[in-house]
Amino acid sequence: MKLFVALALVVTACGATSSGARFDITPPAAAPEVTPARASSPEVGVVLMLSDAIANLQLSKDQNAQVAALVHDLQEGHRRIEEVRKQLSLDVASSVEAGTIDDKGLRADAEGLGRARAESAPNDAKALEELHRILTPDQRKQFSAALAARADKLPSDDAQTRYGNWRSDLEISLEQNEKIEPKLDADGSLATSAHAERDAWRRRLHATAADFANDTYSANAYADPDVVATTVERVRRLVGFMNVVVPLLTPEQRKTAASNLRAEVGVQP
Repeated sequence: MKLFVALALVVTACGATSSGARFDITPPAAAPEVTPARASSPEVGVVLMLSDAIANLQLSKDQNAQVAALVHDLQEGHRRIEEVRKQLSLDVASSVEAGTIDDKGLRADAEGLGRARAESAPNDAKALEELHRILTPDQRKQFSAALAARADKLPSDDAQTRYGNWRSDLEISLEQNEKIEPKLDADGSLATSAHAERDAWRRRLHATAADFANDTYSANAYADPDVVATTVERVRRLVGFMNVVVPLLTPEQRKTAASNLRAEVGVQP
């Protein structure tokens, strides 16, 4: 099911909730469990940052409880994002199964998801600023260094990277590949878009890391200046990719893909 984790993360990473990691929040006194998934987006969400702080910094019991409570509150506030994201994932699955991509419908879903994310952005920024308040100066420096290192290793969701996963996970035949490969991002625009988003995230994360090490901190550098546009563009890249690949899949491959995509958001056949 590796492929479908990668594909679904293009959609799930459209929110600032997890960005490629899953969290099982136990009562606030305990640290959340963090289980990495294969990243297919450069985004690093605030919940992931907070959970990294719990997992990797030597926090006191009181600090741990405060940061875990921040994670819990953010996840509560992101419920609307999760609902819209789930609908987008299900609509992607329906398009894949049908073999015809609903470009307009998926764009509308993406716009709705972008608006939901934009509404949560102020709370995400406040949580980062609260994390800065909770940590000691030495812990802030450690957090800053780790975030800068993460920024240098951000993935890109360009078409060629994604297709590498599809080829192996869906067992795409040589005949299918000969038809798909020449059409994949033929003009290079999907790769240009994907790399531009990755580079923008890299710049913002480096700026965030530098600011976080200071005695005072504002999360202004972290914020995406147009999260709706970013979300729509990310889904546009996914749609462009699927418009090339999906029509050339067999009905059985499409059915399997759709089933696994639905399973990623908890919907069983």
